[in-house]
Amino acid sequence: MRYAALILSWLCLTVLFVTGCDRNDTSSSDSDEKPFPEQKVAGIWWGYISSQESAVDKFVFGVISEENEVRLVSDDSQFVGPEGALAVDPATVFVNGAFSEYLYDDTTPADYFDVTSSTRDYTGFILARALVLMEPTEKREIGQLYYSTTYEEVPPNIMNLKGVWHLANTTGFGGKISLVITPSLANTTNGEIRVKRDMSETDITTGTDILNPGTIRVYYSNDRAYNIYNVNLSTLDSPDSIDLAGFAAYINEYDTNGVVISRSMAVGVSSASSEDIKSFSGLASFYKTLAP
Repeated sequence: MRYAALILSWLCLTVLFVTGCDRNDTSSSDSDEKPFPEQKVAGIWWGYISSQESAVDKFVFGVISEENEVRLVSDDSQFVGPEGALAVDPATVFVNGAFSEYLYDDTTPADYFDVTSSTRDYTGFILARALVLMEPTEKREIGQLYYSTTYEEVPPNIMNLKGVWHLANTTGFGGKISLVITPSLANTTNGEIRVKRDMSETDITTGTDILNPGTIRVYYSNDRAYNIYNVNLSTLDSPDSIDLAGFAAYINEYDTNGVVISRSMAVGVSSASSEDIKSFSGLASFYKTLAP
C-alpha cells in the first residue's frame, strides 16, 4: 500500500461524494435531507502511516474519542491531539485538524519517557469506515486507517483486558516490558494497570515498576460507554512525579483487509506540559490471564 492506492481511493470517494451532492441538488427544496450523511471520526482505528522519507509503512492502532481527541500508537511513537484535534467539515466527508507525533528521544536514554515532538496539519476524508489523512507539505505523510467495530459493537468490560500483556517493542526501556491489568472486584468498569520491566513469566509479583501503578476505566461520553479505556499513570519521581493520561484500545483477534491482527491492545499516555513532554505508549499482545 503506497501512494498510488491512496490516490485511487481518493478519486473513487470524490466521485461518490460529488454524485451524492448532485442527487441532493435535484431534490425538492422542501427536502430535509442533508447534502451528505453525517460522518464522524470517533472510533477505534488501525492502519498505516506512509512517509516520503521512509520506504516502510508505520502500523498504527488507537482511538479517536467522541470529543475528537486523537491517540494513535505505533511501535515507537504515538500520534497525539487534544480534544477537537480532528473534525469533519459539516455535511461533508472532508476532515481537517492537527496533532503531534511523540517519538522516543534516544539522545536521553536515562529518561525513558522523554520524547521529541513534531506537530503536523492534516486534511483528508472519511467514508465507508475508512479514514485517509494527508499532510500538505513537501515531506508528505499519508495515513490510511480502518474502523474496528469493536468500538461500538463489543460491550466495554475491564474483564476483557484482565491479564498480562507484552509490548511489541521496548526501544529505550532496556528489557521486556509488560502490562498487568487487574479488574476491580467491585465492578467491571475500573481496574489497576501496572507497567513492569523484566517480570517473570510465572510470577507477576516480580519485575520492576517503571511507572506508579495507575488506573484504567471504561470511557464514557454523554453517559454512553464505548469500548475504549481511560488510562492514568504517573512517573516514579516522588514527590515530583508527573501525571500521564490517555487511552487504551482493545480488539479481539481478527482477519480483515488481508491483515491478521491478534488479540491486541494499544496504550498511549502523556503529560499535559507542552514544554517538557513525557510519554509512554506501545502496542501490546495478550500473553496470559490472571488467576481468579
